[in-house]
Amino acid sequence: MQKSEGLSWGGGGGGPPPQFMPPPPAPPPPPHSPSLFCIHQLASMHRKVPTRSEAMLWHSLCGKQLGVRVRRQHPLHPYIVDFFVASHRLVIEVDGAVHEGREAEDAHRTRQLERLYGVRVMRIAAELVERDVYAAVALIRGALG
Repeated sequence: MQKSEGLSWGGGGGGPPPQFMPPPPAPPPPPHSPSLFCIHQLASMHRKVPTRSEAMLWHSLCGKQLGVRVRRQHPLHPYIVDFFVASHRLVIEVDGAVHEGREAEDAHRTRQLERLYGVRVMRIAAELVERDVYAAVALIRGALG
C-alpha cells in the first residue's frame, strides 16, 4: 500500500495523526454512598414491608386523595424518603422509634435534601400518625398550601 501524498493531518506538516486523550475518569462516589441501582432496590423492598405508621399514612395519601400524586419510599440519591410530592417539592418523613437519638443525623439529612434537591422536608411523628392519622393528613394538607 502506498502513502497518499496529498493527505495531511491538519498541522500542515503531514506528520503523524494527533494523539487523542481519553476524558478523565469520573470521580468515585463517596465510600458511604450506595449506587443508584442499590437505592432503587432498597426503596422497592421498603415499599413491600412498610412500618405500621407508614402504611396507615399511605392509605390516606394514595390515589391522589389530596389532589396531588404522592410517591412512597422514593429515591432521592443517596437517600430514600418516606413520601414525596414532586409537584410541591415536599418530602414527608415519618419519624418513629428508629429516629430516637438520631436528631443530628436527621438534621444533616434534611439539610442535604434541601441543598441537593431544593425540597422542603416535613417530619411527622409516627405516634401522631398512629394516634390520629387525620391530624397528620391535615398537617400535610397545610404544607401543600
